[in-house]
Amino acid sequence: MALIDFYNIDNWAGGEQIPWYFKLLPIASTLMGFALGLLPGLVSREKFKRRTGKLFKLELESLKFTLEEQLSELKKYKNEFLNISKPTDGIMTLSIVLLHKFEIIKTFDKIVLIKFYEKQQNELATHYISSYYQMFGVIERDTERLDKVYSEYQIEFERIGESYVSEINYLKALAIMERDKLGGDMSKDIVLSKLWDSLFSQNKNLNISEIMAFAKDLHSKFMKDGVFTDFKHPLYKSIIEFDLKGSRILSEYENKKAKYVRLLQMSEQTFQNALNDLENLR
Repeated sequence: MALIDFYNIDNWAGGEQIPWYFKLLPIASTLMGFALGLLPGLVSREKFKRRTGKLFKLELESLKFTLEEQLSELKKYKNEFLNISKPTDGIMTLSIVLLHKFEIIKTFDKIVLIKFYEKQQNELATHYISSYYQMFGVIERDTERLDKVYSEYQIEFERIGESYVSEINYLKALAIMERDKLGGDMSKDIVLSKLWDSLFSQNKNLNISEIMAFAKDLHSKFMKDGVFTDFKHPLYKSIIEFDLKGSRILSEYENKKAKYVRLLQMSEQTFQNALNDLENLR
């Protein structure tokens, strides 16, 4: 009896070979399974990329609207400041909104945004996104600077206003004492009468711009009106000292005001450039 059963031996020894494509079936099945496993992830990433891109575009539109509002308020504020009316606090409120928008924009994944824009910009997508974020950085820094400048100058202007009011109140007190010496009748004292009319022509509370406008007019009268040059008058020395101190305060204010307006104009130009860039980059 044979030790090995050679039944159907042709199937493995000398019979017909198995087709090559059948041998690839296990490999193909493995690759297909791997691909099917990756597919949900690819679909999910593609959806995330499109959603991120769309949200980014919506944020750009919102940023554009806020910048337009900021620019409008900044121009209004500057004009009010130059035209001696009480400026509003609109630029501060909008700055807070603007800075909040930059915090939102920072949360976007730049790599995902580059992938999103690659279909539109090809190899320029990286430069495209970099240009956006460079612009964001410039606006953000200028907005922070504007807030800082606004706060610093409000304190400075308040200090200057208080200095001038202190000087003018001292001269008013001297004028009141001189009037009382005359028993309230200033008709015979031309210098005192003229001084009184000039000093007390404004009795309402004034803001810094109105105070400095009043000061400019007052010191102009001192220089032009010869009545105040009567060196024999009891208040002559006091008037001259007030004129010198007040003129220095007024000069300091005008210099700071001019510098402040230039800084406001710089911010105005920055926001306008940013709006132009947003139009061009979209």
